[in-house]
Parts: sequence; C-alpha cells; structure tokens
Amino acid sequence: MNRNTKCLVTSLWVTVAMLASSAPAWSADTALEIEQVKQQTIAVPSIQREVAKATGNDAKMIDIATTPHKVTITVINSKLNDAKDTDREAEASTIVSTFARAVSGKAPFAQVVVVHVNYVKRTGTQDKAIQQLDFNKSPAGIFVPHNS
Repeated sequence: MNRNTKCLVTSLWVTVAMLASSAPAWSADTALEIEQVKQQTIAVPSIQREVAKATGNDAKMIDIATTPHKVTITVINSKLNDAKDTDREAEASTIVSTFARAVSGKAPFAQVVVVHVNYVKRTGTQDKAIQQLDFNKSPAGIFVPHNS
C-alpha cells in the first residue's frame, strides 16, 4: 500500500471508531428529542391562532408539524392559492415572523433552524402543492428566506 492509501484507511477506521463510540449519545438524544416534540406540540394550537390572526386565514386550515430542528407550516386552501408567487412569499414571511415571535424564548423551539411553509390546494383527501418556501435561521437568530 502506498502512503496515501494507508492514510485513507487509517482515517476511515478512526471515523468508524468515533461513530461507534458515540452511538449511546445518539440514542440518548432520541429520548430528549421525543420529549422536545411533545412540548412543541402543546404550543401548536396557539401558534395556529397567531398565524391565522396575522394572515386572515382560518386557523383550522393551518397545519403545523414539528421536529426538533424543523417546523413545517402548511396553509390549506389559502386565499392566495391563485395569486402571484410574490404574494405568497410575502405572506409566508409574515407567517414565519409570527411563528418566531410566538416561540421566542421557548426552550422546545430553541433548536429549530428551518421553517418550511407549504401552500396546498386540498380537494377531499388529495393535496396539490401550490408553492413551498424555506426559511433558515441566520447566525443572528432571524429566519430568512432560503434562495436556491
């Protein structure tokens, strides 16, 4: 084996050993994350009401799903479904800033780094995506639109 191959193999083994030794930490995080999502879920109805109030949408038509690091807010049958993308983008910014104010200082949401806003048209049990927008938490702690 040449020197580069030996270094690569050594690096690989060190990485595998490091990952294997941290497996118990991963399982511990899982229990904490489950509790975190439970606490987030308790706050969802009040966040729905705040978002509805800020946007004029029906709170029943705003679905919020959480994970420890991501929140997805789905606006179902929005009055903006047939509007321009820029109109939905403006409303999504309002939704995200309303969300940020509602969870400010609340520990269960401290690790959220992405807010995903979906606009969907629902007919019966079928959802058709209208527009999807992501907002990432900046180093300053503010959610900003993701541009790709």
